[in-house]
Amino acid sequence: MLGRMMRGFRKYMMIVSMLLVAFLTHMSVCGAFIGGRKGIPAAKALFNSTPMAIFWCALLAVLLISLIAYPSLRKRPLMLAMHLGCCLIIGGGLWGSDWSHEHFKSEDIPRSRGVILLRSGEVSSMLFDEEMKSHERLPFTVRMLQTMATHYDNNPEGMVKDYYSTLQIWKDRQLVKMGTIEVNKPLYYGGYHFYQSTYGVDQFGAYSGLLVTSARGVAWVFAGYALIFGAMVVHFGAVLQRAVMRNESSGDSQAAAQEGAL
Repeated sequence: MLGRMMRGFRKYMMIVSMLLVAFLTHMSVCGAFIGGRKGIPAAKALFNSTPMAIFWCALLAVLLISLIAYPSLRKRPLMLAMHLGCCLIIGGGLWGSDWSHEHFKSEDIPRSRGVILLRSGEVSSMLFDEEMKSHERLPFTVRMLQTMATHYDNNPEGMVKDYYSTLQIWKDRQLVKMGTIEVNKPLYYGGYHFYQSTYGVDQFGAYSGLLVTSARGVAWVFAGYALIFGAMVVHFGAVLQRAVMRNESSGDSQAAAQEGAL
C-alpha cells in the first residue's frame, strides 16, 4: 500500500516538475521579447514580481521534496551534488532578488542595489535608486577621499584609461574599511559591493558615481555552481576513463588475436 502511494506521488512529482520547467521555458522566451521591446528593466521587473517569486519557491520546494521521494538520488553522490547545486542556485538567487530585498528588508541591507554620487571629501550614507527618486539609509557612512581618471600617454585630453576612487567606510565613528576601487574591481563591506560606475567633471570639480549592489545570496549561487561543475567534471572524467580503458582493452585483444593467427 505504501509502495503504491509512493509510486503515485512520484508520478505526480514528475508531472509537476515538467509543468514547472515548461512554464520556466515559456517565461524565459517572454522575458527575452519583453526585454527586447520594452527594455531590460521591464524584463527584470517581470522576473522579480510576486507571481515569479511564488514560482521560484514552488520549483525549489519540488527539488527539495524530490530528495525524499527518490531514495536512489541520495545514494548517488554525483547526482545528489548536482541536485543540491540547483537548490542552492535557486535559493540564493531568490534570497538575493529585488523581490526578497523589498519584502524582507533589514537595517543592514535595506535594498538590493543603488547609487551614491560623491565628490572628493564628501560623505554620504544615502543609497538612492538608479533613477535618483527614492533612497534608503545605509548603516554606515561612505567617504570619498579622492576620485580621478588616468589617460593613455598621460595626456589629460586623450582617451581615458581608467577611473579610480579611494573610499573609506565609517561606522560608529570608526574607520572600518578603506580601499581604492576601479572599473570591475569593487570594494566589499557590510554585504555590499561598491563599483566604480560613472565619472564626470563639472564646474564644481570631479565626481564619481558608485554602483552599490547587495551580495546577499551570491555565496549560495557560487557554491551551487561549484557543486554542479565539480560533479560534472568527476562524472565525465569517469566516462572518459572508462572509454579509454575499453579502447586499450580492445586494442590488446586485437593484438593478441593477430599474434595467435601468426
